[in-house]
Amino acid sequence: MRTFSGELEEMSDNPTQFVNIALDTCDRQRLMILKCQAAKLVETMCDRVDGELVNTGLVCSQILEYALTKEGDISKYDKYSAVYEGSCFLKTATDEELIDVGFMVLTVLSYSLPKKENFVSEFVRIIDTVTTPLLARNSQLLECRLSLFLGYYIDILYKEDQATFLGVLKLLVESLMSDKKALAN
Repeated sequence: MRTFSGELEEMSDNPTQFVNIALDTCDRQRLMILKCQAAKLVETMCDRVDGELVNTGLVCSQILEYALTKEGDISKYDKYSAVYEGSCFLKTATDEELIDVGFMVLTVLSYSLPKKENFVSEFVRIIDTVTTPLLARNSQLLECRLSLFLGYYIDILYKEDQATFLGVLKLLVESLMSDKKALAN
């Protein structure tokens, strides 16, 4: 579900279409594109394989934490390191690609992931940890992914960290303002 070069061009040339593709990927998967079909596959696996929803959520959360903080050895992230050895993508992807995919998969799973009580506290802890380093990267793609993600999860995040919450709100307001400027041109 990573973002390919054509989508990056779309983000600059036609931001509305870029957002529409992201929303369709996370909601209905009606578009007949690889990203939407991959999202359907992930949803189906998580719905039908016992424990896969929480496992996928933890792997993606740990991918975000590792890619954004680089704290310690990869073995610290037990779920991530378990799948790392068998994955060509995880071994070769840039940090930006890992973050992009991690946020997309977590957003696709927003329909049921927050209902998993055994997952929410770890999820919130990781997202609190990665938000500030993500904002410091000044990556338009990652800010778009964070904005998309927050649209689905904001109600369970940042309850204990008002400074990060205000930073996220600032990002969202600035992205709305820059979008209006782009539309005016």
